[in-house]
Amino acid sequence: MIYSCCATIEDYEKIRLAGYDRIILSAVELMLMNETAFLETKNKIENGSLKCYALNDFCSSDLKLCGPGFDLDSVRAYSRGLVERSAMLGIKSIGIGAPKSRYIPDGYSADQALMELKQSLIVICEEARKFNLNILLEAVSGECNFITTTDEAFDLVKTLGLENFHLVYDTYHAFKMKEDEYPLLRAIQEVKLVHVAQDIDNLRRFPQIGFPEDHQLYFSTLLKCGYDAEIGVEATPMNMNGELRGTLRILKNLCGEPV
Repeated sequence: MIYSCCATIEDYEKIRLAGYDRIILSAVELMLMNETAFLETKNKIENGSLKCYALNDFCSSDLKLCGPGFDLDSVRAYSRGLVERSAMLGIKSIGIGAPKSRYIPDGYSADQALMELKQSLIVICEEARKFNLNILLEAVSGECNFITTTDEAFDLVKTLGLENFHLVYDTYHAFKMKEDEYPLLRAIQEVKLVHVAQDIDNLRRFPQIGFPEDHQLYFSTLLKCGYDAEIGVEATPMNMNGELRGTLRILKNLCGEPV
């Protein structure tokens, strides 16, 4: 298994020293960098032992993938810039959670929102395909009210049938939605990246005591299905230096690997 952590480039050394294999950077952070900062990031990733092949945090809430404020030209322009920078960094996949960008208010047509989201995803995948990048849709609960379950995300991937469009499977959201193993079993062939976090007081936290019991079913299912790719911690740290190593031990134990 490959273990990674979603973080800023400033946390690069902390994650490397804690023993992780990769870092996952924020697409928003990447797009906000000026040219100097971007080139420094590129140099660090290219020359360091901790590689980055995936991005999370697709866009800020200013860009609407569906719902009020949706504008397909804006989606295309942003996506074009993002995939160009991603390719320069050696990125292979970009995750789309973007809960605030696909939230739909009361009274907004779900059918209209679905049509708009499909248009956004098609355009994003078109731009990504120019650089052989995969786009990974993530089911998001709590922060979002549209495409909140693994089944819904999987159905959308299958409906669009795009060659570079797959899934992030997030055990935090699966747990929040009280999913059992069956949605994962159904979707496993499309899962290219796994995110993990622990729900503590309705916040995404680094896995700690209680996490193995809550998420054992998901890890057992992943292992049973032969998943052997990247597992990334996507959480807000309370004390990153103190949490990184403990979380890595928990994840390795769940995957049956030596610590």
